[in-house]
Amino acid sequence: MEKSEDAVKAALLLDRTDRTATSRVLAVIDRLGIGGAIALASCILSLLSVSIASAVHHITGDPIGWTGLFNTAVIPFLLGVPTLLVLLRLLRELAATRAQLTRLSMLDPLTNTLNRRSLLAYAERMLEAAGDEPLSVALIDADWFKRINDRHGHIIGDDCLRGITRAIFARLPPRAVCGRYGGEEFALVLPGMTEDAAVGLAEAIRADVAQACAAVAGQSVGVTISTGVAGSDRQGADLHGLLGLADQALYQAKDAGRDRVVQAADLLRSPDASPPSGSGSPAAP
Repeated sequence: MEKSEDAVKAALLLDRTDRTATSRVLAVIDRLGIGGAIALASCILSLLSVSIASAVHHITGDPIGWTGLFNTAVIPFLLGVPTLLVLLRLLRELAATRAQLTRLSMLDPLTNTLNRRSLLAYAERMLEAAGDEPLSVALIDADWFKRINDRHGHIIGDDCLRGITRAIFARLPPRAVCGRYGGEEFALVLPGMTEDAAVGLAEAIRADVAQACAAVAGQSVGVTISTGVAGSDRQGADLHGLLGLADQALYQAKDAGRDRVVQAADLLRSPDASPPSGSGSPAAP
């Protein structure tokens, strides 16, 4: 499930604008190297010490002498090196802990996909940066999932969700991300992909899920998925509108018998269709 790391990277990208003083210091240290950073900091400490000693001499009139000047410059340098090494280690531990907390706050622990909040933030950012480039979204829902949980138990149900995400990640193109949108519902954000291209991807994922999840943990489960797709090249660059149309297309796929992909363009060509009035809510199981 190597492509799940793309979701992790996307989540961390969302945190790029939230730079703390710690991360800025570590960025400078990484640019200079440990030796260069220690040398620079030690020189600054020595210069500061000499400046303070000179100021005291100027105020009090007491002579410093060459020995005193040497000690004033060298002692902070000698003491500063071990102190800076300890400080550097603590800063790196703090940065690693913060990165881990960021990761945990942005990912779904069961499937290792983005959680809904992070997914929507990523989608908004990608849509703003897209310009004339198309962007599509796909909502994927596991068919009859409550029945699977009731018949086989929640452990098998969890394995089914992980199996679906493995099939998704195996097909996910570069820059695209997957997030858990609801209980058994996933959303794909597909930068650079038209609605028709997204339909082709969704069809491939649907076939892979049907094959890979026919049996889970030795039990015959027969997991299938229904998918709704909407693209900015046909529906406009509005995330709320795209998700609403993808949600309506997903309901149409459910109403048409499940285990299929419906795109928003087909939905709009079907005036007799009666999608739900709400948008963004999980589809019927």
